[in-house]
Amino acid sequence: MLCYMGAALGAILALLYSPGSPYIRFHVRQSIRISIAFVLAGLLNIIPILGTIAAFIIWAILTVVSIICFINTASGKSIEAPIIRSINFLK
Repeated sequence: MLCYMGAALGAILALLYSPGSPYIRFHVRQSIRISIAFVLAGLLNIIPILGTIAAFIIWAILTVVSIICFINTASGKSIEAPIIRSINFLK
């Protein structure tokens, strides 16, 4: 759960806590994908009005996805988030 609450720092701490666990590696990779999506959405703020609105909508969606992933982690499930599944790096 730490990797979803603390973004990059949480992911590093989770890997240090248990580096050999495939369960933790799965959730760390997924949290890194979500963090990268947050950063890419932030780049939309370069566009004055429409970019800011689009970034806000994407951030809201990613926040909901992060909460769902956090709940799945607390439940002991390794389910890939639907939106993040389409991002094909860090497999």
